[in-house]
Amino acid sequence: MLIPQIATWKPHVNHGLINYEGEDKELDSMPSPAPVQPRRLSIAAETRPVVPFPAERRTAHVRRCAGELGELNGEEARRYWQKVCRELADEMRKFGSCENQAREAVFAFQDEVQQELQRKHAAGGA
Repeated sequence: MLIPQIATWKPHVNHGLINYEGEDKELDSMPSPAPVQPRRLSIAAETRPVVPFPAERRTAHVRRCAGELGELNGEEARRYWQKVCRELADEMRKFGSCENQAREAVFAFQDEVQQELQRKHAAGGA
């Protein structure tokens, strides 16, 4: 019966391979590399349209905008609101929505922000 020898830690680098006993290992004895897998196309390269998350369901964004609008008045509020709505429409078009879809998304978002402002006002904190 053969008793296995315990390898002692004697680092020896041979062609980038660590060998504990200092023996030479032939690169031919190494397993062949894994075959290259075909590259998967990204979702963006596919022809299916991207469906963005409904803007009116972005609760954190709705509340943030309502909070900002609650603190602003007059022209400053109008400019802020116009900026937010334009950014939302641009984002929708960037993801492939047509003009009508982007407009509908902005209207739905505006309704949610308006409802949030009403809830805040009813709760006593504007």
